[in-house]
Amino acid sequence: MPTTQSGLGIPGFLACVGIAKEATFATATPPTSGSYLPVLDVTGFEGANKLINAAGIRQSVGNPPPGAGSFDVAPSFSLEVDPDNIGLLLGLSMGKDTVTGSSAPYSHAFTLNNAMPRLSTATISVDPFFNSGSTPTVYQAVGCKLSQLDFTAKQGAYFQAKAMFSGKDVVPISGTLSSPVYSAARPFEWAHLAGTTQCQINGVNANLNDFNISLKNTLKPHFGSQGGRKATSIDETLFLASGSFSLNLVDNTIDNILWGGSTPTAGYIPTVALVVTLTHIQIAGGSTPYSISFNMPAITLSDAAKTVKRGDVVTLTSKFVASESAAGNHNDISITVVNAAAAAYV
Repeated sequence: MPTTQSGLGIPGFLACVGIAKEATFATATPPTSGSYLPVLDVTGFEGANKLINAAGIRQSVGNPPPGAGSFDVAPSFSLEVDPDNIGLLLGLSMGKDTVTGSSAPYSHAFTLNNAMPRLSTATISVDPFFNSGSTPTVYQAVGCKLSQLDFTAKQGAYFQAKAMFSGKDVVPISGTLSSPVYSAARPFEWAHLAGTTQCQINGVNANLNDFNISLKNTLKPHFGSQGGRKATSIDETLFLASGSFSLNLVDNTIDNILWGGSTPTAGYIPTVALVVTLTHIQIAGGSTPYSISFNMPAITLSDAAKTVKRGDVVTLTSKFVASESAAGNHNDISITVVNAAAAAYV
């Protein structure tokens, strides 16, 4: 038996985090057995007061007590991306999930939803006291829309994502989350003996060192007179996809894309296609492996910065912005996930 002790902090590894799509905005929806996330960290699930300070001159250097202001809810978490845990997050970010396949594996094509409302909402449930012996409380951040989803891929690490939300309220409940069930699939890797990563720039294979992409929804919580300190709605405006990649310098191909020719052009910079596909070591069904593919039909490069060091090869890092193709079909980006899930996530 361990020594009896009091006052010990609750270790983070005991925490339990789940996410579930809401049928009705800001109606608390508990996670199901398949929607628990093995997060690396989680913050912001308890909400925060945006204090209002009095500005009047009162012949005093100090301040009177501030007003509580609006109640801001902005949970965020990061995780290692596996074929099962990323589907709902992509659906919440992009808005549309088109599923194909009559049996496993199924292909989920996530694209921009151009109808209003574009985005579904979710409840993020966090139980920091899970199985700790302490008085249990579950924090439910409700009415959450995904404002930003960042992906990072590099050699020597699992593929990672960071999700940031804007929500309406926090609904704490006494008790604990049901016993969590996590995906048995391993996270994606940038490079693996049995798995591969294929990258193409302008239709030509490219040997990238790393890849980053950020999917941003511009959200505006609306604090109307009917909601008091809490948002009455989370309004949606624009979407932007941007990112970066790096590679070892072998020729001036990227410079030519940046310049629009062999020398900097005075006209418009052309767009090129970028495709990055991570293929998993595990099989989703039949002979088809799990995979995740980022398809951008039109990216524009903003730079192609070189790093030159005496004891190393020259590397190039380029930032880009994804946009619609010439047809203007709201196809700034599409992301395809192959996994064993038959139903659409949104």
